[in-house]
Amino acid sequence: MTRIQRLMRLHRLMDAAGEHGSDGGGAGTGGDGQGEGSGEGAEGQGEGDGQGDPKGGEGEGNKGATKPSDAEAKLLKEVMDKKRALETANTQLAQVNERLAQFEGIDAAKVRELLKEKEEQERTQAEARGDYEKLKKQMADSHAAEKTTLQSTIEAAQASISGLQKQIADLTVGGAFSASTFIAEDLTLPVSKARALYGSHFEFKDGVVVAYDKPASSADRAPLVDAAGTPLSFDDAFRKIVDADPDKDQLYRSKVKPGAGSTTTKTTKAQRVERDDNVTGTDRIALGLKNLAKQTGGK
Repeated sequence: MTRIQRLMRLHRLMDAAGEHGSDGGGAGTGGDGQGEGSGEGAEGQGEGDGQGDPKGGEGEGNKGATKPSDAEAKLLKEVMDKKRALETANTQLAQVNERLAQFEGIDAAKVRELLKEKEEQERTQAEARGDYEKLKKQMADSHAAEKTTLQSTIEAAQASISGLQKQIADLTVGGAFSASTFIAEDLTLPVSKARALYGSHFEFKDGVVVAYDKPASSADRAPLVDAAGTPLSFDDAFRKIVDADPDKDQLYRSKVKPGAGSTTTKTTKAQRVERDDNVTGTDRIALGLKNLAKQTGGK
């Protein structure tokens, strides 16, 4: 028996291997021990005693044994690692056999066929859902496009209406300012200035130009109407607006003719006849008859 075998026997590795179906090496060694008889009888006896009492075996069969070398220790370690790996593999194999027992009687081909059918059903359902989502998205996109088109149409119509309203205002309110006798005869403002200052007081409403007491930006704005509630004419309304202006004295034209001795006091025709020595005789005769009639009536 070799030294490695004795070491393995000493550490009970060969017996453990025999339990897992690897006892061939151990039996062969035993045969060698019996065949050698006289040559290695002492060793055989020592080995036999070692099985019953390891300490006793060591006492007689290994009296001259020395400490294992590094190579022998490395080999012994590898053998022990392999033993542990074999035990782990046996444990895992037992677990796998238990799992396989759960599938006993199940047709693997049938299972694969059922799984394939399930995958096909799921794919079909996914396609159906995808078609529905696609249809819904198309409807949403179409609605959004229609809404955008409608909004654009509304904005264009509003812009057109605003333009038309401005044109109407220019033709109606602007025309009223241009045709105003009050502006032309009584005010110092030209038509363009008058409209720039007071144009926000007027609006074209219900087919007529309506005047308001305040500009369009005022909250408490009210139309200018007569006692019957009818909107005032442009000139009458404009006169009321100018009269309410604190600067009205600068807006009205002066009625006094320029020249020496002019005055702002209005005089009657009779007063002018009496003051003017150059008045014709006919005017003087008429004035005298008028005075005579007053005196006669007084009597």
